[in-house]
Amino acid sequence: MIASDVFQQSLAYFLRPVEDLLADAAVSEVMINGPETVYVERGGTLVRTPNRFDSPEDLLACARSVSRHAKTRPGC
Repeated sequence: MIASDVFQQSLAYFLRPVEDLLADAAVSEVMINGPETVYVERGGTLVRTPNRFDSPEDLLACARSVSRHAKTRPGC
């Protein structure tokens, strides 16, 4: 397995609590304000979701993984 595949799997693992929101074409924005506070924007309306991260540490790990992913993309 190549490093990029491992990295993609790691990113997917950490984003699992919000993967359904990210896959929803009607969602224009996902806002994570804490491990238990996740909102989405659909059609210009903000809606709080039941999605949750298990702990503050899990959310921090997710944020770090997303940050590392952004830094690996060209132009970042």
